[in-house]
Amino acid sequence: MKNEEAAEIGYQLLEWLAPYCRRAEIAGSVRRGKAEVKDLEIVAIPVVEMRQELGLFGPVGQPVEVSLLEEALARSLPPHWQPGGKNGRKYKRFVHFRTWLACDLFLATPESWGGALAVRTGPAEFSTALMVRARRIGMQVSGGYYLHRHAARVGPDGEAIPCEKGEHCVMIVPCYEEIEFFEALGVEWKEPEERK
Repeated sequence: MKNEEAAEIGYQLLEWLAPYCRRAEIAGSVRRGKAEVKDLEIVAIPVVEMRQELGLFGPVGQPVEVSLLEEALARSLPPHWQPGGKNGRKYKRFVHFRTWLACDLFLATPESWGGALAVRTGPAEFSTALMVRARRIGMQVSGGYYLHRHAARVGPDGEAIPCEKGEHCVMIVPCYEEIEFFEALGVEWKEPEERK
């Protein structure tokens, strides 16, 4: 599909997401400006509210976090979209039924936004190089694109084991913007279309 067509479909989806997200942006090959794209990738920070159930005599139980995006998706999908087989806490997939364009929606937090946008913009080789760079300087990217100031533990097969504290790790480097992620890794900033 042509970039312009995918971008137009993506912007319509962003419009639908806007009331339920603090921030959302198209990533992937559309953001990099590739002429032909195979799919659409969006990174978003959902709006989260604290809610408490009310009983006859006042509040009941403890307040809980509620994602407005999850509530909206439980009611219905955006117009012209159908489920794409993935519906996790941090990753969802939709398919645009008029064009069969798949959209991967990656959910981030304000602290992981910079890492999520950098990694999901890609391309894959560039994202892998960012992960390798993090390991080389004694850091790791895990738990939803959080950058940790400590290395990953290594499992018996040599695979990196993500931080078990995830988003609650006290050694997270907040990357509210993509450039902060690059700076924390000591990598020179590159515009999306220059990333190779």
